[in-house]
Formats: sequence, C-alpha cells, structure tokens
Amino acid sequence: VLDLRSGNWRRVLRGGSYARWSPTGHLLYMCGGTLFAVPFDLRTCTVTGVRVPLVEGIMHEPVSGAAQYALARESGTLAYIPGGPAEEAKELCWLGPDGAVEPLGAPLREYLDSVPSPDGRRIAAIVSGASDAVFLHEIGRGTLTRITFGGNALAPAWMPDGQAVVYASDASGEWALYSTRVTGEGGGDHLIELPAGPERTAVGRCEDRTYAVMDIRGDLYRVCLDDPIGARRLVALTATKDVEEREPSISPDGTRLAFTSITSGRAEVYVRPLLAGPEVPSRRVSRDGGRGAGWSPDGSSIWFVRTSSEGEFVMEADAAGTTDTGAPINRERCRVPPDVRPGQNAAADGRGL
Repeated sequence: VLDLRSGNWRRVLRGGSYARWSPTGHLLYMCGGTLFAVPFDLRTCTVTGVRVPLVEGIMHEPVSGAAQYALARESGTLAYIPGGPAEEAKELCWLGPDGAVEPLGAPLREYLDSVPSPDGRRIAAIVSGASDAVFLHEIGRGTLTRITFGGNALAPAWMPDGQAVVYASDASGEWALYSTRVTGEGGGDHLIELPAGPERTAVGRCEDRTYAVMDIRGDLYRVCLDDPIGARRLVALTATKDVEEREPSISPDGTRLAFTSITSGRAEVYVRPLLAGPEVPSRRVSRDGGRGAGWSPDGSSIWFVRTSSEGEFVMEADAAGTTDTGAPINRERCRVPPDVRPGQNAAADGRGL
C-alpha cells in the first residue's frame, strides 16, 4: 500500500499479486491461480482476518502476476475470464552436443532458471508462482520438491559438494544471499546482504575457499563464503563505465570466470581470473557475438550462444587458444532447435540444460 501524502510504501501481505479493494471490506488478490479475499481495514491498511478462496482457475500471467478479473466499485460484482495460466508451461530438457533434445520428465511449469547439480542427478529450478521459489527435480522421479519459502527467490547455484543450493531472496524485505540444504532440513541460511537482486549466481572453489560471483545492476561482484559472516564483503570485479557485465560462470577448477560483456547492445563472452581485481584486463573468447557462457566439464573450453540472422547456435571457444592473429578460436557445436531456450550450465557428461 502507498501513502499518497508521505510517499511511503508498506507491505500488507506476502504471496499474492494483482490486489483490488472490495466495497465488502475485503482485499482481493491472486495466488497460485486462485482468487482469494481477506478482510482488510481500509483505515489502518491492515489485514484483519483469514483469507478465503473465491474462484479457482482465473486466467493469469504467472511471471507478471496480472489476472483477468474486475470488480464493480459500488456493488462488488465480480467479472472474470476463466482459463488458468496465460503463458505456456515449459519443459526441462537436456540439449545434446548434436542438438538432440531429451526431456527430463519434470512436471510442466513456468521455469525461470534451472541449474544441474555437480553430479547431474538433480536440477535446481526457479518456478514462477505467487512467489518465485527454488524447486528440486531428481531426474527419473518426475516430481518437484520446493526448498525455499517466503519472498521471491532467484539466481540459484549449487554449492560444490552438491548438498546445498545458494540463491538470492527478498524474504526479509531486502535482497540477500542465502543457502539451503537439499535435504530440506532447517530454513535458508543468511550469507550476505545484497544491494539488489542478481540475475545470476555462480559458485566455485579456488585455493580451498568457496566463492560466489553475482551480476548486480550490470556489474560483477565476488564474495568469499568461508569468511565469517561479519567479515564477508562484496568485492567488485568489474568497474567499466557504459558496459554491462552479466551471466558469470566459474570454471570447474575454480580459477577462472567467464561472463557476458555488453557494449552498445552487442554481447561478447570474456574470461578473467576469478581472484583478480578490476584492474586486471579480461580476454574476449567469442568472435562474432555471444552470451550465456558456460564451461565444458574439463574446463578446456567455453560454451555460449551466438545469435545471427540464420538463428541461434551453441558455440565452443578454446579457453586459452587464439589464432596467429590473436582472434578467438570458435567452433559451432549445434544449432539451437526451435522453441528451445538453452541454459548456461552443463552436466558432467557434456549435455546442456
């Protein structure tokens, strides 16, 4: 709720979207495809009772939260369009090096991000809903298990031992980095406060210490997760003006960082040492544009997506090689099939998610 005199915002409930005031003294809102009503004091702007479901299956958009219903101001008459989610649910699949698509068997959902575990047996995925949350899919079981609760979660990444997932969340009202064990024991462990929600998080071990790298507002930041909580600091890895650095990915040995750099709308893939500061120059490894870099399982090459007038292609760049003229060495791995959005992470056997 916004106080138009003071300009102050205040949260009145969690886990809902598209709220509307009803002359019956209720606040109507959408949650998980169902329209709910909860008693609401308009004078104090507080919820005063327990919510009740009104209508299920109203047409809505899971990502934006918009819903197709309207309420008459005087009578409280409700008009709505049935139909459930307006966006087509997605399917998690492996993308092989030859372009073959293999479904994982996970339920169809509005997946926003997905990351395979180090052993390739589980997938951590952000599923859109009334609040975006991290779910686990164990390959071969055909189920999803929610492991984060409260607020919105984004940018998941696996800890190197595969026993916990790191993610960003606004559960406290401000963005912070958390980790939660995949066994579901306990809640999310608070790691560090963040100035904003990152689009992607990468986690790796270097020199026997665990680091997380995040892209926040177009810059890359590193934090050592083994430091004591009070001593953890975000270290800027890039400080380039008028350039966005996004989509970090840490090499399997933990020593190098691949990322996307965007200048004047053109995206290219670069590599730099993980522990170096912003004064150390990065090296470009894509030749004709690229984004969404990920590492091969042995760390010898970097995979990324290049878009051209002919479509999208998964490309491979030598992590350390260039031609005699200094140009990056790129090879085409496969063409991206229609209706496929390739991810940034590869499994141990070389397939992409």
